[in-house]
Amino acid sequence: MTKQSQVLALLTYLVPLVGPLGALGARRDDSFVRYHAYQALAIDVVTLVTPLLWAAASWLLAWIPTVGMMLGLVSFALVLAIEVLLLAARVLGVARSLRGEMRHAPLMGARAERLFYAGQPLPPAEPEPVVEEAAEQPPAVDVIAEQPPEAAGQNMGS
Repeated sequence: MTKQSQVLALLTYLVPLVGPLGALGARRDDSFVRYHAYQALAIDVVTLVTPLLWAAASWLLAWIPTVGMMLGLVSFALVLAIEVLLLAARVLGVARSLRGEMRHAPLMGARAERLFYAGQPLPPAEPEPVVEEAAEQPPAVDVIAEQPPEAAGQNMGS
């Protein structure tokens, strides 16, 4: 992975739809760029589809007297929450592309891998960091606390 690959992967998250599609056209053979382009494309599609689905559902709910309009307005809070989560996923994707990591985006990244990599070999997974287990140490002994009370008093009085 080169610095140019990292910059191109970064642009896939910063320029919606055009960034991922342009990156796929420019560097389709680069697995790092392709991986981040697919992740960013999934985020872009969900970002666009969510408000459209809400608008259609709200329009249908508006036909229900009194309750329908309120349900449409309340569901808008859900749409806003989803959009905030998608923004966080985009920021996380930017950070991961700059660090050279190939980890999927939260919520929809695994689905994007299955959808976009259908029939293609998946990029090599990053090795998990090795965490060494610390050897168990005996508990520390507090010598002062274990002295009998009269011994502690003699030491202080002398």
